[in-house]
Amino acid sequence: MMGMEVDELSKKDGIRFYARFLPIVDAQLGKNEYLSGEAFSLADITLLAMLDPSEASGLDISPYKNVVKWRNALKQKSFYTKSFTTFDDVLTGFMSGAGK
Repeated sequence: MMGMEVDELSKKDGIRFYARFLPIVDAQLGKNEYLSGEAFSLADITLLAMLDPSEASGLDISPYKNVVKWRNALKQKSFYTKSFTTFDDVLTGFMSGAGK
């Protein structure tokens, strides 16, 4: 949806969602390596996909230290590094191909 006008209501709803649930996730990740405990799961992939565009969208997750640590660790795993190095890489690739 690059180039489209920002839906401010949706943006506010999203920020409220993260403000409500990231503290819970952060606490969970303070106790366990992964969201569901000690085993990597689809829940981890799903949340990573939701948080990957956080910098590009202006969402500051730095107050959630366990989430940041977990996210950085997942971004070092082969499933991630074989795809791309950062979400910005995806956006750059998308934008460079958008005019074709």
